[in-house]
Amino acid sequence: MSDDAKVNIHELIKKDINPAADDLVKEQKEIVAKLAKVMMELTRAIDKPDIRTVKLLLKALNAESAQVANRLSRTAKLLQRLDEAETDEFEGDLKEVEEVTAKLSALETKLKNNYITIKEYQDKATDAIAAGADVEGDAAEAWAEHEAWLRAQLEDAKDRLADIQKLNEKAKKAADSRDDKGLKEAIKEGAVLRDAQPTTKRMRDTFAKFCDDVHPEKLSKDLQDQFARDRAKFQKTGGRVCRHK
Repeated sequence: MSDDAKVNIHELIKKDINPAADDLVKEQKEIVAKLAKVMMELTRAIDKPDIRTVKLLLKALNAESAQVANRLSRTAKLLQRLDEAETDEFEGDLKEVEEVTAKLSALETKLKNNYITIKEYQDKATDAIAAGADVEGDAAEAWAEHEAWLRAQLEDAKDRLADIQKLNEKAKKAADSRDDKGLKEAIKEGAVLRDAQPTTKRMRDTFAKFCDDVHPEKLSKDLQDQFARDRAKFQKTGGRVCRHK
């Protein structure tokens, strides 16, 4: 090997490969501690079960999976660059090359194990979410949210009705007394009440969508019966008939 070749390999290791390898080793140690915490919390959440927490931790694992994949790719590229720089004779550089190669090989093995472990826990989390799907709980949450929204709109509608009745009286008096200014004011105020949100159409459309989204056929018989009663009550006060039979 020429002196120039030896210097090139030495400089490559010193200024490029070794610093990059040290950064990756540091990142790998940090991820191990982070993953241990996430996996411990995930195991507890699965055992409870606490599906909301499982979903949250799965998102964290998905993010870490991408990071580990990136580090594994960077490590492989460093090994490839080192391999391409090697010649048949290393002379004084052989030990230096062996050391950095061993460091990167060990790092690659650890990262592969990290990646495999993440994938195993992602699978556990996904299975737990599928097994713990809370159909009735999700339906009840949507049911309660819509009922609260609809009742609030009905209260607002009652207030608007009272305002409309007062406005009708005001307009009638203005018309009877030929008060053009008062009549124009009443017409203007009436337009505001007419355009108030949500409109009746929006309430009807929202109610229809709610009926579709709840999927009462997936509920228990008792909950289906109560949903039918609530649906009839909502229809009477809030809009058109649901498409569910």
